[in-house]
Amino acid sequence: MSSTVAILQSFLVANYCAMASTTLILWEYLAHLPQEIDLFWKRKLSGASILFLSNRYLSLLVQIYQFPTPTSDKSCDITVKASLTIQVLPYFSWAVFSALRTHALCPPHLRWPLGMLVLILSSVPIWVNLAGYRWLSANINPTIGCISNDALPLQLDREFVILSRTCLIVADFVVLAVTWYGTYHTIRLVQAAAGEQRRHTYSETLLRDGTIYFVILAILNFLHLLFTLLSIAEIALQSTSFVTAALTDPITSILVSRFLLDLQEVSQYRADPQLASLSVGQGSLHFNNSRGVIGSLDESLPPPGDTSLEDERLAAEDASEDNGDEVGQEVEAIVEEASA
Repeated sequence: MSSTVAILQSFLVANYCAMASTTLILWEYLAHLPQEIDLFWKRKLSGASILFLSNRYLSLLVQIYQFPTPTSDKSCDITVKASLTIQVLPYFSWAVFSALRTHALCPPHLRWPLGMLVLILSSVPIWVNLAGYRWLSANINPTIGCISNDALPLQLDREFVILSRTCLIVADFVVLAVTWYGTYHTIRLVQAAAGEQRRHTYSETLLRDGTIYFVILAILNFLHLLFTLLSIAEIALQSTSFVTAALTDPITSILVSRFLLDLQEVSQYRADPQLASLSVGQGSLHFNNSRGVIGSLDESLPPPGDTSLEDERLAAEDASEDNGDEVGQEVEAIVEEASA
């Protein structure tokens, strides 16, 4: 009797977590819908739009599909397996996004090796989850309703969790390291820029959003690993923790969506010739590269061959040199006056 109560409580808490994640996604969708319409729906369909919309609406579909009401064992089995398939679809968008960031910011000789490494590591959870088809079945329980029967051995299930989350953490760390390497010099050169204008540079956006992305997801993935290994808040009859599992995917989707929205804003800002200059002290940075960062799928970030980030760095260097010359002239004038 006590075991039955424990199972019922476990499913109840799991449903509460699912409802919380669905509420979070719906709130995020409504809060940023006007910005989405302005930055994506009103523009020509591109690879970046596909990446953004697939991330946003596949994640929304995952949340909506968590509450089906099948009435037979056959429909229950189909529903559970379809739900598993839908749950892994957003991972394709996230893997591509991480690989593009790495490919765009790496030194030329490392773009393909590191880009492919990140793509492979970020894709591991897809294949790990799909491997679960071998042990997955479902049926109608008179008390609970449609439930999945996962025959995957608990130890193997935990090993799958360790493998997938570790690969994601490593992939995110590689992307972060590449981002810091690719943007640090430029950020230092433009650090004296006015806040609003500085915010509309690729380097600032990539560094800020990329760091936030890594820190939040690293914490969630680590907690998921920790709770699973310590058997904290597990789903009944399974070995994985549902507390972090229910929140990690929605938060990942939100971070990717906001990252792409911020990059699209930078692209829109740069497209306006009256706004495409950045004041630094007494100098100004003029971005003469008219190629937008958001275009085809390869242009979701400044792609190889696009000099957007290099333009920012060189323009910042020019402005810094101009400011240095002006300071030097002022010093010389003061020295001349003192000598006179």
